[in-house]
Amino acid sequence: MQNRLTGPRLCLHLDVNETLILGDEAGGDTFAESLHKIIAKQAIIRCRSEKTEISVDELLDNCTWNDGRSLRATMERKNDDISPELFVGWHVPENYVRFYRTEPLKKAYAKRFCDEGSPGACYAPIQEKADMAMRWNENDMEAKHIALRRGPYRYIIPAFWRLLEHLVATKRRATLIIRTYGSDLSDIAAAFKAYAEYKNDVQYNGLADLIKPEHCFKVQRTDTGMKFTRNDGIELNEAQALEEMERDDVQIRCLGFLDDYYFWKSRGHDPSAGKPLWLGHVSARHIFLDDNIHNDPINSIVAIRLKTPDSNFRSLDGYTTLRLQNIALVRVPTIQVVLNPDWFIERLLACENNIEKLLAFNKCDDASSTETTDLRNWRWFNFLLLQNEDNRSILWDDSACCSNPPPPLLLEKANSNPPLE
Repeated sequence: MQNRLTGPRLCLHLDVNETLILGDEAGGDTFAESLHKIIAKQAIIRCRSEKTEISVDELLDNCTWNDGRSLRATMERKNDDISPELFVGWHVPENYVRFYRTEPLKKAYAKRFCDEGSPGACYAPIQEKADMAMRWNENDMEAKHIALRRGPYRYIIPAFWRLLEHLVATKRRATLIIRTYGSDLSDIAAAFKAYAEYKNDVQYNGLADLIKPEHCFKVQRTDTGMKFTRNDGIELNEAQALEEMERDDVQIRCLGFLDDYYFWKSRGHDPSAGKPLWLGHVSARHIFLDDNIHNDPINSIVAIRLKTPDSNFRSLDGYTTLRLQNIALVRVPTIQVVLNPDWFIERLLACENNIEKLLAFNKCDDASSTETTDLRNWRWFNFLLLQNEDNRSILWDDSACCSNPPPPLLLEKANSNPPLE
């Protein structure tokens, strides 16, 4: 496997709301409401009723948590109450659904999920622990820089700073690409600048770049392509923007993308219309972390873009995109990140290990000697992702590269359910 100090540049794409921060300006949620929501999103329920249209009252009586208690039975807070286990994995157990994906319950309770009178009152101990994890005290850096705090709370989840320190300590060359549908890039830039000043170390100077207009882009998508307009008015096409992301001039760089929410919404939240993420280069490694990545082929937030041999870009379909979870995509269960400061680091290492396992199968002795390393590696990658699928040839003919299929790979699973810290 490649040495992480000399391996490809890491392009780490990070969503803002409920991935890096709590309190969703784009969605109109306060910090307290966001804290309730991130717990509700990981709670799972089982419903005994088979009715397609059902009221909130009926759901409270006919649905149970994964510990067997009905939702109505847990609406009062009790001092000795034990919270049902939250499910932070990728594959929800059979016959269960996420509380937050049950629209009547979401609408009625998500923003006050752990309060008395809500069925999630049994999760109040977890809420209290998360609340404490997000509070700063007079010895923290947040006490010294107003841009790093919001009232009594930390502005950015501490696990992000832990990840950044890991990248610097391991001398990992990385571009941090902050992705949002909201208007919070200026606040994130101010926090990054304050953190760089707090560290007072040249290795963190790249954080301050996010405040520069040439480092912030507005993404505009159409059915035929996309353009990237810098805050100084300069327009880039998709290939030029990718080149900017992968530029390997300093150890840590920062860019900000205001993504095209209206294009995604107009396409019914189809993943191919979401925030773009690029694959296909061995000179850089792109990984996207977002709380709105779903195990759903028709409703998710990241569009996988692949550069084909004719130098055009195309989006993968939703079913293929699902197979990139824990490789290039990471669904973020935000409550886990709040309670486990090493969560981002652990998931990054798991993704990189999985990518390296895939790329270890790039020895194609019968491939053309004139074929580029990029194309050979990502032909293989495509073959592995789409093997046994009816649409295996949607990008190119894999048979031209390798005649012998590889054995199954044992990748690190994304569907386990580690306990909360």
